[in-house]
Amino acid sequence: MSLERTKAVAVRLWRLVALGLAAGLLRWAAPPPAPPPGATSLSEVRSYFPGAHRLQAAGDAGEVVLEEGGGVLGRVVTTAPQTNAIVGYSGPNNLRLFLGARDEVVGVRLLSSGDTASHVEALREHRPFWESFVGWRAGSGTPPKVEALAGSTLTSLAMAESVVARLSGQRVSLRFPEPLSVAEVQALFPAAGGMREDSVRKGWVEALGGSGETLGYVLRTSPESDDVSGYAGPTECLVGVATDRERITGIRIRKSYDTEEYVDRVREDGEYAKLLARYGVSQWAGLKFEAEKIEGVAGATQTSFAMAEGVKRRLSQESGRVQGRAGPKAEGGSASWREWKHRGRDAALLGMVVGALGMSFSSLRGKRWVRVGWLVLLGGGRGCWLGQFVSLALLSGWARVGPDWRSMGGVLLLGAIALLVPWASRRQVYCHHLCAHGALQEWLGGFERWHWKVPPQWHARLSRIPGVLLGGIFLGGVVLPGADWSALEPFDAWVLRGAAAGSAFVALFGLVASLFVPQAYCRYGCPTGALLKMMRATSSQEKWGRRDTLVLGVLGVALVLLLVGGGGGRWFSGGRSGAGLGGKTGGELSELRGGAFGTTWCVKVRGGVKDAEAVRSQIAEEMERIESTLSPWRENSATSRFNREESLEPIAVPEELGNLVRFALKLSAASEGAYDITVAPLVSAWGYGPSGGGGSPPSRGEILELLQRVGWRKLRVGSDGASLRKGHPKMQIILSLLQGYAVDRVGEILRRLGCREFLVELGGELLAAGKWSVGIENPGEEGGVLRQVELQDTAMATSGLYRARRSAGGEGKKVSHLISPVTGEPLDGGVELCSVVRPTCLEAKGWATAVLASGLPRSVEMAHREGIETLWVERGGRVTFTAGKVFSGGTGLGESGAQGQGARRD
Repeated sequence: MSLERTKAVAVRLWRLVALGLAAGLLRWAAPPPAPPPGATSLSEVRSYFPGAHRLQAAGDAGEVVLEEGGGVLGRVVTTAPQTNAIVGYSGPNNLRLFLGARDEVVGVRLLSSGDTASHVEALREHRPFWESFVGWRAGSGTPPKVEALAGSTLTSLAMAESVVARLSGQRVSLRFPEPLSVAEVQALFPAAGGMREDSVRKGWVEALGGSGETLGYVLRTSPESDDVSGYAGPTECLVGVATDRERITGIRIRKSYDTEEYVDRVREDGEYAKLLARYGVSQWAGLKFEAEKIEGVAGATQTSFAMAEGVKRRLSQESGRVQGRAGPKAEGGSASWREWKHRGRDAALLGMVVGALGMSFSSLRGKRWVRVGWLVLLGGGRGCWLGQFVSLALLSGWARVGPDWRSMGGVLLLGAIALLVPWASRRQVYCHHLCAHGALQEWLGGFERWHWKVPPQWHARLSRIPGVLLGGIFLGGVVLPGADWSALEPFDAWVLRGAAAGSAFVALFGLVASLFVPQAYCRYGCPTGALLKMMRATSSQEKWGRRDTLVLGVLGVALVLLLVGGGGGRWFSGGRSGAGLGGKTGGELSELRGGAFGTTWCVKVRGGVKDAEAVRSQIAEEMERIESTLSPWRENSATSRFNREESLEPIAVPEELGNLVRFALKLSAASEGAYDITVAPLVSAWGYGPSGGGGSPPSRGEILELLQRVGWRKLRVGSDGASLRKGHPKMQIILSLLQGYAVDRVGEILRRLGCREFLVELGGELLAAGKWSVGIENPGEEGGVLRQVELQDTAMATSGLYRARRSAGGEGKKVSHLISPVTGEPLDGGVELCSVVRPTCLEAKGWATAVLASGLPRSVEMAHREGIETLWVERGGRVTFTAGKVFSGGTGLGESGAQGQGARRD
């Protein structure tokens, strides 16, 4: 082999290596996976079995607990995955069960839950519920007498049913435990004088006449219907069946957890029950509601459909018995159909790949009629039906967590073809013959009279954009491993029902542009195309080029970022949100992480925690509860609903929201109105906030009109905190306090769990229990630290403007996110940031924002008046602070010569 040939092979091999290195770096950057819930720690087991020495795996029976001499003390099992089909209000649960030597329950712990967070959180602290299981055995013949919690009934009963089902192997309904009565049988068979269990079929009850003759049968839809929820819960029905065991004589609602008003509407609509009763027992398994035009009861659609679905599940089971099939297979062959549909899609995709290879390696691509037909097939088949695309979001996801080899065979083949064929053969088979978006661009580019000629110099500049995007997305994936970059590409828009707005915009813009510049997006916007181009060989004598040097440089930058950040998704654990989380560990240190409020949170606990995943789950659930209940960014939150109300009457709100507003009004009074949560309409007008469009700045006339809606004195809180009253019907509020409040709530959870030393950080807001050293980021030196401070049993929050400015309109002028409630204009009081220390994070966050909004010198006067320990950084880098232990070590108002500006943006 000649030297030139050897060099060419080496360059091409390098590109494969570079692809592998990029995947490896993305995987390194990904946060480490949480330990599986089923992994039981010996320390946890000793809480129930003090003499436990070791655990021994026992397959489906869980783990056997052994003492030092080898004797069996008991065993430990989890309810999942065996009970995943048992759903409470909105999802299944996984419980860890501790069983004694006689298989009696000695303890139960909740590992995770897919149910509603508020229901689960309320249940966690309800000790009588958990104590209901202690001492119960599966062989006792009766289910445990569960102490369900009012308001979390469905969640309670679903957990109890999971325990019973896991230990006994049988599903028992605790939601509908009442035995059938003669009166209920008579409601379906008026001549019945008694009843008895059918000796042939389990679950069938004979309705007996006066002489003991069989009048018919009664079936309960529970427990098969227990997991079918209508508007607010499941419904149990009774089904009357004639003596031929086929004809249905009547259907009645027996009991329901659904909304009473809706249930009554279904009961009163006798025609609906008659409609359902037209079908025989054997017909229900294959019954298609839509095909049979079975419509729900007006005003109670979900409740009535849940009733019908519950009947279907129960009778499908009987149909399966009659026809000698298992119940789930009797659903009209639905499982089989889904399987064949999946196979059909894979087969179709394989056919498209074969066709594309034929087009690429034959002269067919030069035949116009073949090319036109192929473009149509790509658009309709690949795009609208199969909806499978190679994208950076897909490839980076594979790199981080690995592909699902069992369910994604077709897409994996597509990815392999896209990457390896151009590397091996110089043929760009995917971009030219498999990308539906490219095919549609090619078709739109056929209107030659509309074409614009791109000047050579602009063509050269624009052609660099895909490569820049590719590098940026890759480095972004290293720094922000949890970010979703799919909105930067158009491919999600082809999955018509799930198209994101960002993808749809990119897709539409690229298609319109292709009318004037053929293949505009492919040429000047596609980062996936840039990756495939990077892999493609250009000749048999391949040489090292500029693209290879750039790839090497980007990989080097990514490696440096990971080394600096520590890898494993921890690059931003210190500087991103403005505060590092360093501390004196003093023994075992547990670190828990997650995302909320559009940012990340981190909790460090000295001494460790017994069940890290359970604690992380509790924290995540509380964060989600606060965000979904109170955040104005959530459409259905109490805050958003209040903002949409246009009434001058008191508006009912959760007491939690009322108390937050009351504290905000206190801040408004102290800051003489500089801080004002009613400034939301102006915040939106300037392009910030949940509804901010980021467009042109508002005119003076628009500002004056919006100012009529603003004013903290126009907002009133009810005496009980359960209502708010507007002084203007279009008044809206925006809560910048929620992150601080959420941090305090996490602190309460940790204290309740017995944690004494911990540090909670959410988006830069900090709460310390014990003594912790934290760093305030220096925005004048990205990633640098302005100063280290010690927090001990206190909270610190920082508000700043240095990252929170954007261009206003086309003028290029930078404006801040803090808007004056007096002038309606962005604030610029000379303070770049301020950090505040208070006993709670809610107070620290609120006062930090109020101090920043007040500007100098008013903020200094307010800090002294209110006794608030505060640090300011002025625009020139001058740092000042008030007396206190954290910033000044107990000195009075002082200065620092530090050049730079403090922590994070608000």
